Amino acid sequence: MAALFSFGIIADVQYADIDTCYNFNNTRLRYYRNAKPLLRNAVDHWINEQDISFVTQLGDVIDGFNTRKGKRESWRALTEIMDEFDRFSGKLHHLIGNHELYNFSRKEVYESKLFSADEFQSGQDHTIEDPEDERKKFYYHFSPEAGYRFVILDSYDVSMLGWGADSAITQQATQIVKSVNSNQELNSPLGLEGLETRFVKFNGAVGDRQRNWLRHVLQTAENDEEKVFIFGHIPFHPNKTSDNICLLWDYDQVLEILHQFKCVVATFAGHSHTGSYTQDAKHIHHIVVPAVVEAPPGSDAFGTVAVYDDRIVINGHGSVKSGEFRYYQSTQ
Repeated sequence: MAALFSFGIIADVQYADIDTCYNFNNTRLRYYRNAKPLLRNAVDHWINEQDISFVTQLGDVIDGFNTRKGKRESWRALTEIMDEFDRFSGKLHHLIGNHELYNFSRKEVYESKLFSADEFQSGQDHTIEDPEDERKKFYYHFSPEAGYRFVILDSYDVSMLGWGADSAITQQATQIVKSVNSNQELNSPLGLEGLETRFVKFNGAVGDRQRNWLRHVLQTAENDEEKVFIFGHIPFHPNKTSDNICLLWDYDQVLEILHQFKCVVATFAGHSHTGSYTQDAKHIHHIVVPAVVEAPPGSDAFGTVAVYDDRIVINGHGSVKSGEFRYYQSTQ
């Protein structure tokens, strides 16, 4: 049986025109310059496969190292990477990661090709939010096929990054982190244990306004008997096989919402560079896609997801593992 439709996934390209070096903790090599040819491999594959409906880029397309050479270098790096993506003729869904917000303000992201929400937000119901809240919304939903709903979330709607030092949101986010993390360097989890380690500056939260909107979208999808896929830069569920430093500040509140609805099939995220897979107590598949920037030369790090009426199948390349993930509802 043929798939209903297919889409591409890729995460944490983090391109910069610099030599290979270790990460912040000096534990893993990052192949910054090599990230662009690996992205080119992915786009070539999606073009040649021909039946890819769209591509979801899970955030962090360029690295924060670009800022060391100034804003011009950030824009140059982004242009190079967007030129690669633009060779794909289908729709591109770009998510915001922390590295976008190291390089640019949210206003600058909104004015760039990274903002892919525009055509989807007209007609979407945001009436459940504060009508006086004029912040640009980087979250939206769309239906690629009858019976399916894809929800793109903004993992940094509440964040210390991108809003500006004087923003009330920045101040709120700083209070959230400092209520748990007493380090002078708030990117460090030193002294924190277990799930507390997520309270670092490079993470963020979905926040109240977006959670209210999400609940409304999922209720409508459930009423319409749609299957729902959720996307965000930061993972939604703790992972038993690794530390949980890369986790939404409000992951528990988001999961509480997801677990109220039988329509939610899977979540996709990046941010945690090694990738992971968890199926939670409510049978939702939580898939974290490995980072392009940590794939060595000669390897790959991307996938194609084929969607069937009873399962999804990931055709992985390089560090992205292949697998079949069945919908729990179809086995009742």
